[in-house]
Parts: sequence; structure tokens; C-alpha cells
Amino acid sequence: MKDAAEKLLSFLTKNEITDILTTNYDGLIEHLLLSQNAKLISKNNSETIYSIRRNYVYEYNKKTITLWKIHGDTAAPKSLMLGLDHYCGAIGKMDDYIKHGRLGRKQTDNPVEKKFPNKAKSDMSKKEITTVQFQTWIDLFFAATIYFIGFGLDFSETDIWWLLNKRARFKEKLEISNEIFFYAPQPQETELEEVKAKAKEKVLESFGVQYQSVSYEFVKNSANPKYLLSVYKMISQQRK
Repeated sequence: MKDAAEKLLSFLTKNEITDILTTNYDGLIEHLLLSQNAKLISKNNSETIYSIRRNYVYEYNKKTITLWKIHGDTAAPKSLMLGLDHYCGAIGKMDDYIKHGRLGRKQTDNPVEKKFPNKAKSDMSKKEITTVQFQTWIDLFFAATIYFIGFGLDFSETDIWWLLNKRARFKEKLEISNEIFFYAPQPQETELEEVKAKAKEKVLESFGVQYQSVSYEFVKNSANPKYLLSVYKMISQQRK
């Protein structure tokens, strides 16, 4: 655990990564951060059922790290994403935020579409810098570099697929230039798994996501730390 925590914090610090999104309900990541003397400075755990804004903010080496619990938190049992009804309700909340900028009962007039220049109207000769305030983890998918690490992204993860599709549609008309990378988490052992992986690769590429094959020695029924170390190295090289 100590070794994993040190490698995680080192990776985040060296690559200036300030946000972590997790679909896990437990407190493992919080434990890893606190074990390295990161300090909890704020949290937003006010949502009862959905998790658009649910986050914990830590300070580490005078920098902040925001942890987003996008599928709920054991600290708020009703928020745990389980079942089609919960997933569909979450997508409804996401859609409401993207279209109207609504956050719970708070009425705003700042939909995602208004945060980016329109390609048809923007002057390409001028470099327009768009600054997006991260009010929710959804904003990150439109304005930050995203790395999918250790997450299989099964087709049952309907909320994430819906969001990637929404972003791809917006990119057709808006100046959205952030990059998203998916790091294939394990070799495919059967022909069916290989077919599924190829299908996933094609769909991700059609959504503008860069599919990265990770070369490492796969050990069945283990945490496969070599996969994580390989991904850390790949990202560090890309960011140079």
C-alpha cells in the first residue's frame, strides 16, 4: 500500500494532474492520499442520490488534488450507482446540467454549449482561450485532458458512454480541443473478448478518444501493478 501510494502521488505531482475521477464507492484513494500526508481541505458530499458535484479536495505539496466520486460514495449510501433506474436518472441530471447549467435546485444560465466558441462564428486567426470553471466532473470531459486508467469501460457504463457521445456531437460545432485517452487494461484471453475489445476501440475512436494499447506482463487474478507502471510511463512521456 505504501509503495502504491508513493507511486500514485509521484505520478500526479510530476505530471501536474490535479483531478481524479473514480467509479469506486470505497475510500481507498482517500486512504492513499492521507497516508502520504495530503490534507483534506474541503468536501462536497451534499447530494443525496446523484453525484454530479460530489468531491473531496486535498492539499499536497502546496497543490490541490480534487477527488470526484462519480458513481457515489459509501458515506452517502443512497448515492451508490446500482441498477438501470439510477443510471438513467443520473444521465437525466447530466443532460440537465449540460443543456441548462442546472445544479440541483440552483438555477443558472450557463449551459456547456455557451462555454465554447462556435466554429461557424469564431475567428480561427485568433487564438481563443476558453477557461471553464470545473463546477462538476462533467466539465472535465469538455475542457481537460482525460486519462482512463485501470477502467474497463464496459458498455454497461451507460453514463460515461452517453457523455462521450455528447462531447463528440458538440465537437462538430464547437471549439472543443481537449484530449481523452483510454489505456486498454488487460490482454484479451478469448476470441469473444478480443472481438469486444476491437468493437470498443472502434467506438471510442469514432467519439474522438485515443485508444492506447498497453504492453505489460498480465498476471491473472492479481492487481497487475506492471500495467499501472507502464501507463504512468506512457503518460509521462506524452506530456514531455
